[in-house]
Amino acid sequence: MSWKMWATALSFGIAANVAGPTAQASDRGDGAAVTGTGKEKLDIVDLFAWMDPTGNNVFFVLTLNPNAPVGTLFDPNLLYVIHTSARSGLNDAAPAADIPIICRVQSTARAECWVGRSTYAVGGTERVNFSPDQKLSFYAGRRNDPYFAYDTPANGVGGMMASIRTTLAGKTRMANGCYQFSTAERDAARNALTGGTRVDSYAGRNVMGLMLSVNKSLLLAQGKTNLAVWATINNRM
Repeated sequence: MSWKMWATALSFGIAANVAGPTAQASDRGDGAAVTGTGKEKLDIVDLFAWMDPTGNNVFFVLTLNPNAPVGTLFDPNLLYVIHTSARSGLNDAAPAADIPIICRVQSTARAECWVGRSTYAVGGTERVNFSPDQKLSFYAGRRNDPYFAYDTPANGVGGMMASIRTTLAGKTRMANGCYQFSTAERDAARNALTGGTRVDSYAGRNVMGLMLSVNKSLLLAQGKTNLAVWATINNRM
C-alpha cells in the first residue's frame, strides 16, 4: 500500500458563499520504492480538497503517476481511496468513523466510485459520471499536473534547497537541535527562491487524476462540521 497522510479541517459551519480552507500537499516522486515498470502508478502526487461556492459539496482532486506519458492507463488491480473523517475541530478527541471514497478504474469503459455504502457512480474514463441521486460525480483520466511551482536547480524551490544544503555543510546544531543562520545566509536562500525568471516548472507535465464532487451530507456524521481527509492507494485483495 502506498500512502500519504495529508489532513486538513474543512469547515462546514461557514457562510454558504465562502469556501473552506484548502488541503494541498505535494511531492513529485516517492523514490526507489515506486520507481520501475508499473510502480509509478502507486505514487500519490497531490491531494486537494475544498468547498464549492455554495457550501454544499466538497471537491477532491487526487493525482498520481507523475509525468504520465501518453497512453498511460489506470491499474485495474488498484483501489484509490480518499479517506474522510468528520470532526468537531482539529483537536477532536472522538472523531467520527472514516467514511472512505473508493474508486476503481478497470478499463477506459468502466470506472466506478463509492462513497461509504450509500452512493455509487459508474461510467467511462475521460468523462463526468454521476450517481443516480446526483450527490456524487467524478472524472478519471490523464490531465495536466495542476500543481504550480517555480523549481529549477538555480532558482525557485530547487535553488533555495541547494542554497540551504550548501549553508548546512560543516555546520553543527545548537543545543536546541536547530541550525543558526546568519543574515547573509538567510538572504542567500531567499534570493535563490525568488530570483530568476519565474515560470511554472510543471507546465506540460501530466498526471493521472481522479476529480470528484461529493455532497457534504454523505460525509458529515454525528453533527460534526469539519472534515479531515487523506489518501491511500491499495492493492485489491
